[in-house]
Amino acid sequence: RVFLTKTGLYPDIGTGALIVTAAGVAGAVVLYLAVQWTGHCRFLFARPDWAMIDRDGQRSLVAAR
Repeated sequence: RVFLTKTGLYPDIGTGALIVTAAGVAGAVVLYLAVQWTGHCRFLFARPDWAMIDRDGQRSLVAAR
């Protein structure tokens, strides 16, 4: 964002916001695809067992207390 502001590559703040948002989304998608392709760091995109709300009718940890 600072780089784009300093270089003046866009005419207004809305365009800058669009570029920054698109870069953030594209970066996340690229990271996801890299993790799927390599198989490393899959924990970044997997929900942990303790955070599951309800699985196949089983009681959750919150309801068990």
